[in-house]
Amino acid sequence: MAYKVLARAIVTFAEVYERMENMKQEKMVRLEKQRMEFTKELEFHRLNMFMETQVVLEKK
Repeated sequence: MAYKVLARAIVTFAEVYERMENMKQEKMVRLEKQRMEFTKELEFHRLNMFMETQVVLEKK
């Protein structure tokens, strides 16, 4: 009987641990997507500033 309780506890722990790991993995994927989007926006703004600067310099 004690072995059944122990086995059930181990299985429950493993299930909880697996769910936590899955949630952690999903969070890492979301964070990586956010990082990539931020990098994309930053590069867009950098290029935009560069182009505006070139236009101003060409007008002089």
